[in-house]
Amino acid sequence: MTPGVCLRCAKAMAATNDLSARAGERHKGRGLCGPCYSAARRAGTLLDYERTYRPADEVLDDLAVLRIRTPGITYRQAAEQLGMTRDALVQVVVRDRRRRETQQEQSTKERAA
Repeated sequence: MTPGVCLRCAKAMAATNDLSARAGERHKGRGLCGPCYSAARRAGTLLDYERTYRPADEVLDDLAVLRIRTPGITYRQAAEQLGMTRDALVQVVVRDRRRRETQQEQSTKERAA
C-alpha cells in the first residue's frame, strides 16, 4: 500500500512495514496514522473512515457471485467490478489456493497418524 498522508491529521505516513519510521508515523489502517487511528477508535469515529483493505473471504465471495452471474469473466473484468487491481485479485486467489492445499495436507497427515 502506498502510505501517503493521514486522512485525519494530514501528516505524511510511512508504510506499515517501514521499521525505520517510528510507530506513530506509520500507516495503521483506514488511511490513518497510528495516533489518529487510536484516537478515532476511542472516540467511536473509526467507521467515518472507509476501510482500505477487504478481507480475502469477502473478495472471494464477491468473485464467486460474479462468476455465477457472468460465466467466463476474466480476472481483469472481475477486478474492475470489485474495485481492485487484477494483480491484487490474483494474489487473493493464489493465497486462498495455498491455504486450502495446506489445510488438505494437514488433514491428510492427521488421518494417517
